[in-house]
Amino acid sequence: MNYAEGMAVAAALAKNIKPFIVRGAVAGSLRRGKQEGVKDIELCLIPKWEDRVDPSDMFGERTIPANLLHEWAMHADCPVQWIKTGTPDVVPWQPKADGKYWRGILKDSGAKLDVFIASPDNWGAIYLIRTGSAEFTTAVMSRALRVGCKFRDGHLWAGDRLIPVPCEEDVFRHLGIRWVDPAERSDKSAVVTGT
Repeated sequence: MNYAEGMAVAAALAKNIKPFIVRGAVAGSLRRGKQEGVKDIELCLIPKWEDRVDPSDMFGERTIPANLLHEWAMHADCPVQWIKTGTPDVVPWQPKADGKYWRGILKDSGAKLDVFIASPDNWGAIYLIRTGSAEFTTAVMSRALRVGCKFRDGHLWAGDRLIPVPCEEDVFRHLGIRWVDPAERSDKSAVVTGT
């Protein structure tokens, strides 16, 4: 698929998803502006959550959190066939409400979909990592280690201290890396220290 086709698919899906998320954006090769050979649609999303009465509480005094994006994903009208991650075969699968990565195939176009679930405190880390490229991301992770940090479970850590990174700029600033436009994130040479 080319860039225009991929962005059209992503835009149509965004309209469908919008009521169920707090924040969302296209990542991966589409965000980097790759013109040809786009293999999949990659989205970073922060789901909306709401408290619901716990059905196991007969007095209705307890609530449990409900992931509205997951409810959309499990609805019969969802335009995505969800599949098992980590396998080259197409195996139907149900994503978990607390999962961090969902994989699917769009029913109308057949395009592959990767959904990366973030939270407000790790959006910057997830969005940066999932924008890529792989070589650029590896260089950023190496830089993190050199300054006493690491990426773990989708978060940026300094030792045992979680570092909130609500936007990509926070990651660049904390690691002492100059901002790099997504279109320029092709390899490790794009990771330049200093401000």
